[in-house]
Amino acid sequence: MCGKPPNQPYQQNEAACQVFRKAILRKLSDPELTVWFGDETGISADHRPRKRWVHKGKRITILTNGSHRQENRIGAVQPQSGRLIALQVPEVDSDVFLVFLDELANEIKGENTLLVLDIA
Repeated sequence: MCGKPPNQPYQQNEAACQVFRKAILRKLSDPELTVWFGDETGISADHRPRKRWVHKGKRITILTNGSHRQENRIGAVQPQSGRLIALQVPEVDSDVFLVFLDELANEIKGENTLLVLDIA
């Protein structure tokens, strides 16, 4: 999806997005090329109280164990085949990204491959 993400300070060029979309669709239809899409995410189990709806005059009880947990994933999917490679890691940094690239390289040995990443 091209366009300005919410709360982002930059504007994307819609004409450039259209060119990119067409190029990716051509690449996806090339039988000699495997296209992978990669990204990372953090999943947080944060039990701190957030805004909630509650009836006026009522108290809300939020159960918490007082801890915070963060899990991170980095991975890539190959939509033509549905193949997926992913790592669960304590944090994502340049060293972890290189390990991820090594794992992906082992998965795609001998394939003509394009890896599409976001701007992170």
